[in-house]
Amino acid sequence: MNTQAEVAFNICMLRGLVRNIRELLGTGGEALLFCIGYQMGVELARTLKEENPQESPWQILDRCGDELFRAGWGKFEFIDAYEYKLARVHGSWECKMERNRKKPYSQIYRGLISGLFSELFFQSLIATEVKCLTCGYDFCEFKIKPRK
Repeated sequence: MNTQAEVAFNICMLRGLVRNIRELLGTGGEALLFCIGYQMGVELARTLKEENPQESPWQILDRCGDELFRAGWGKFEFIDAYEYKLARVHGSWECKMERNRKKPYSQIYRGLISGLFSELFFQSLIATEVKCLTCGYDFCEFKIKPRK
């Protein structure tokens, strides 16, 4: 991937950022984190699609997963299930920061995955987190379906 610059944040910086946005803005903060992730996903998908326009959406998703892994976002698996698509993330930095939650925690990753799939499949898709590290699972899992 041809990028002009890369920026790194350590986990402490990100933890403070995410926690403060959630605490200060509540559900509005969660929506903001989702929107940030969504735009990141759209931009990553567009960039990789422009580099190899002949590739299928699934090939581009594999390359997105590779780029995200190299950037420290965890290991991504993308699965085409019969009625929906799935994304699994092993080692989500957003969810590694928190533990013992009663509900899934990810908003940035949920947005990122929604943006990737929406851009690559040319439709408005939304990821819903159904399993989360913060709830005791070994990975985060997202169901991707058309937005209602």
